[in-house]
Amino acid sequence: MGNKIDQVDVSSGIFVAGVNLWSVMLEVDNREARLVEAVVAASFLATYGQMSVGWNNWRNASTILCNAVTADIEALTPDRRVLTAVPAYALVSYIFLIDTLQATHCGLAANISTKELFIKLPGSDHQFCAIYHSLLQGNQIPQDVHNEEDALLLLTALLSDVVYAQRCLQLMSSTTSGLLVHGCLMPRSPFTPLSAASEFSRLNEAMTAGLSRWERIFENHVGKDILALQCFCKLQLICPDTWKLPQMAGYGETQSEGECLRPSERFEVSDKAAALAWQVLNCCHHLPSESKLAVWLPVIVFLCALTIWQKLRTEPSHYGSLRVLDLFSKEIAGYHWPCSIEMVRTLERLMQS
Repeated sequence: MGNKIDQVDVSSGIFVAGVNLWSVMLEVDNREARLVEAVVAASFLATYGQMSVGWNNWRNASTILCNAVTADIEALTPDRRVLTAVPAYALVSYIFLIDTLQATHCGLAANISTKELFIKLPGSDHQFCAIYHSLLQGNQIPQDVHNEEDALLLLTALLSDVVYAQRCLQLMSSTTSGLLVHGCLMPRSPFTPLSAASEFSRLNEAMTAGLSRWERIFENHVGKDILALQCFCKLQLICPDTWKLPQMAGYGETQSEGECLRPSERFEVSDKAAALAWQVLNCCHHLPSESKLAVWLPVIVFLCALTIWQKLRTEPSHYGSLRVLDLFSKEIAGYHWPCSIEMVRTLERLMQS
């Protein structure tokens, strides 16, 4: 265990060194921030930071990611065109994925909105906004939109909007009387006055329908790593309190002031949510080694493990022992990211509690 702790410290130290180097570079010559190489470097640095452990690293990663987003969007403006179209769109898609993953991993709101992505799909010549709107509204999707990269970008957009609804609207709607019954939203009426609760209900319905259409269109064109992310999106929709679980489990060690939740806090995890958590693990377990490099895998498997942990806490007599978390722990141990070590340690501690 001592070696593992040292590895966490080393990875954190490497990231801090990268952040300091980035800060010094901008102080010496701020023009560096507008170079393509600087945007790419910031994107990779933010990726490493948000896949590290601890709130300080996550805050720094979020700051760097915001810098990368600003520089990348500026590079796409018509009067500059620093990047050619295809690399620029691919880079924006990647930054958008990392931003959404950071919000999911760290329990934050996303920095980039789907309404800001004025790009083309990376695998076709269609505008992202038009295709995404068609996906949500049930309109016809062009037949040539079936590339894995297109599927991943559209799925990331769905997850981003789910995270937005839960972080920004659900918290406000929980204090609204009349629209919530036993923690569940009542059927939405189009004549309901605009409120946080009604908007959350509208977005929840749209995301559910969009995920169903995504599954029909792309299920046979993507690998199990992307299907695992799709199952996780469905889990997020039916179990919106998932983002609370890492802090309830003590993951991340030093937590931001004012954001610690009571360890005794409980919420219900439905049988369907638990089944989806197991489905995510099953998809990941059968992946070939080259597909286990997907950056989202450790995050979604860990959150699924905590979903099962919460289910066992509330209904221990029906769902067996906490030792089943070892299946998730072994899967996460195969992902070579700094956060994997802390995730495994957290699950081992929960199994012993």
